[in-house]
Amino acid sequence: MLDDDELSSSAIKEKQLYGNTPSTIKLSGDIYCHKKVLKAALTNSSNVCHIARRLLVGVFKPEALQACTLTGQEWRAAPSPRKSQDISPLYQPAVDAIIDRDDKKEVSFQSLRATKLRNSVWEEGDKVGKEQ
Repeated sequence: MLDDDELSSSAIKEKQLYGNTPSTIKLSGDIYCHKKVLKAALTNSSNVCHIARRLLVGVFKPEALQACTLTGQEWRAAPSPRKSQDISPLYQPAVDAIIDRDDKKEVSFQSLRATKLRNSVWEEGDKVGKEQ
């Protein structure tokens, strides 16, 4: 038997997220992302923030992205016409899955940068040695 928190969490997940379909791939746990969106995010973005923004579209349904905020707080930059409505947060486990995916990507970016830097230092050393 599900308690109220589990039921509401399940309902929120169902309302906000794409489920397990042939066009989705598992990101983490029971969080799925459209395969094309994931591939585009990982191949076309070199910054983890850009990857996260792209993955939002593949994980969350458009209705959720339009109606919710990351924290559930109202947007402060401009007056909101929806002041009387409650603004919901995006489903936190899905947000965490996107961030975890980006953390792993950041580690690979850092190691790639370190390798490129190391190679460029060796190439510069070779050029200096050949000039002498």
